[in-house]
Amino acid sequence: MQGITRLLWAAPLIGFVASAAFFGGQGSIKQKLRADLPEVLASAGPNDLIPVTVVMRDQVPWDQIAEAKAQPTRQARYEAVKSLLKPFAEDNQREVLAYLRSVEREGKATRIRTLWIVNVIGVDATPEVIYALAQRPDVGYINYNPKTPVFEDPKEEYSDVHLQSAIECGVAAMRAPEVWNNLGITGRGAVIAVIDTGACLSHPDLVNQLWRNPGEIPGNGIDDDGNGFVDDINGWNFDANNNNPNDTNGHGSHTAGTVVGDGTQGTQCGMAPDAAAMIIKVGVTFADEMDVWNAMQYAANNQAHAYSMSLGWPHSRNPDRTTWRNIARNAIALGTQGVIAAGNEGSCCRPFDAVRTPGDVPEIITVGATDCNQNIASFSSRGPVTWQTVGGYLDWPYQPGKIKPTVSAPGVSTTSHNFCSGYRQLSGTSMATPHVSGAVALMIEANPNLTPEQIKDIVMRASIDRGTAGFDNTYGMGFLDAFNAVQMAINEPVTFFPKAYAIDQGVFKTGGLEGTHHNDGEALVVENRRPTAIGDPWVAVQLISHSPEASPSELKLKFDGKVSLMPVRQVLQMFNYNSNSWETLDTRNASTTDQTTEVTVTTNVTRFIKPGNREVKARVVFIDLGVTVTNWTGQIDQVMWTVTP
Repeated sequence: MQGITRLLWAAPLIGFVASAAFFGGQGSIKQKLRADLPEVLASAGPNDLIPVTVVMRDQVPWDQIAEAKAQPTRQARYEAVKSLLKPFAEDNQREVLAYLRSVEREGKATRIRTLWIVNVIGVDATPEVIYALAQRPDVGYINYNPKTPVFEDPKEEYSDVHLQSAIECGVAAMRAPEVWNNLGITGRGAVIAVIDTGACLSHPDLVNQLWRNPGEIPGNGIDDDGNGFVDDINGWNFDANNNNPNDTNGHGSHTAGTVVGDGTQGTQCGMAPDAAAMIIKVGVTFADEMDVWNAMQYAANNQAHAYSMSLGWPHSRNPDRTTWRNIARNAIALGTQGVIAAGNEGSCCRPFDAVRTPGDVPEIITVGATDCNQNIASFSSRGPVTWQTVGGYLDWPYQPGKIKPTVSAPGVSTTSHNFCSGYRQLSGTSMATPHVSGAVALMIEANPNLTPEQIKDIVMRASIDRGTAGFDNTYGMGFLDAFNAVQMAINEPVTFFPKAYAIDQGVFKTGGLEGTHHNDGEALVVENRRPTAIGDPWVAVQLISHSPEASPSELKLKFDGKVSLMPVRQVLQMFNYNSNSWETLDTRNASTTDQTTEVTVTTNVTRFIKPGNREVKARVVFIDLGVTVTNWTGQIDQVMWTVTP
């Protein structure tokens, strides 16, 4: 019963909502106690402090999150999603936290921790408090949250602080050196959070690759950036709740070296030697779910491009799979993709329980292990997985289930950092995962505009098919080729949105620029007439932005909108900087219901991109064919451009 703070007792439970009443007739409350919690409570003393996670009943609906993340830039996406999730959780948790603070003063609760990426509270509490929480209508369920051995046991092949081999074989097999040498890409500007046992911050190969919190002043004892963590210069230690994420296990030092190690001591272990590693420690040998969830939130809140996580809960340990998936999806919505180990269970636990949680989450990148010759490792966990019985989802029914892993990468006899100096060799999907995370860092330098969804798509498409033809439960999509992935990232189309608008004809009615991004409810609406006029026969709105590419091979313009009255003609134009005039690209009848218009330009694309500042301008014109004196409106729901390098 690891994790319970126990005071020996001999007397029966008296004086609170007791187990007899609880088990006697309060079935709905009993159903709120998940996993092993009922058994733990049954054997607990009245003063025992039991670690639990309290999952609140109300969570932000996914459709609202999906709408919020549909933003024109990574920063706007992050701000929109965070502004939705954080205030919701803070408001919803207020009463429960007030109660927990009060019982904390009585010694009945400790280690109170909150999340906003999902609406969850972690606490170590007495049975009395846990039962009281279960009776609250605003509490959805309560899960037992012990510290568990979740760092997948790697096999140590060889350890020698003097081991040197130029370029680690997995790095070479994934063609990272070709990315560095042929494309000049080494991961600059990419931030990868390594959620693990920490890392030795003084290793010569890592010391210059550490993420440095730009908003924090070292050593002043102040939370300068207001993120809730004092002096979190390189990351955070959630196990000890302090700003020292140094490694005392070795597992995290090894994985961090595979992501960003620069070879100063002789062996080039890292896939992305100029990327930055955000070091987040969640345990030494053991970790609990709440600490890892907090680590994922920290990575997303500090806008890491991805997190690398070589750990997992076997299903036999009853992880809270619903919350794991909610957090992983919300981190993606915030702009941070997950790269997670499949596990070292091989083909065990058939038919669908070999892949650990959260590697079983459908939306993240799950990594299997191969040797440096692209042959699957015997220990690499095989899929499929299913979510057919998991509350809140009930999807991916078996058969066939969801194919896992997503891709595979080298994880056999991998050379990387040995604590604070030198190198050693380890094997496991723990070692394969940071190879993929490093490849993601290379992709980010190649194309900083990539979304988490695009990152996963490219990783899959860039893989070399191995084993059974196509997507399979052994290799996933195959062995990841980092050079292919970076080339695809370079050539990935980029979508951008208006930054400003101007009404050429008509009068502003409602809405604004936000409506031209994603939300029909905030659409820009322009009326056909001035307040003192009898009516104007047309409405025209310019939308202005800047192309991320000066000379794209292709440009697409998409418009979505409608009018309040028919008959009206809709004209879609772009400004031609060569002729210094508007050029009509599409003409059609408008509609009183949403209508989408898309045009593609593949020849002389640069005529629509202003030299120098790369300005682009589109114009939507609605022309009243009936020349009526009746007021009518034109509505612009969405305008976006997509350029292909």
